[in-house]
Amino acid sequence: MLMASRAQRNGKRSLSYEFCIPAHVNTARQVMYIDPTAIVYKESPGRLQCNEEQYLVVGNTHQPNYLVTLKKLAELIYVTQIQETFFE
Repeated sequence: MLMASRAQRNGKRSLSYEFCIPAHVNTARQVMYIDPTAIVYKESPGRLQCNEEQYLVVGNTHQPNYLVTLKKLAELIYVTQIQETFFE
């Protein structure tokens, strides 16, 4: 389970996460349908070091029902790891 690490004024926390998906338009569309916060990067490997045949996806828990979203993403056969993203 991803743990929240970013404080907000209301005391709630959110975090960004990243994962790799196959480099296909249909997989990107499926992920963006599941997660409205998802941003797909075609040329960035991210911390997970997505390879040339993969796209990096970055999402955020600052959304309604984020646990349901994360569960749906984790159930996708092509998502093998979801990791917290740290922006520098």
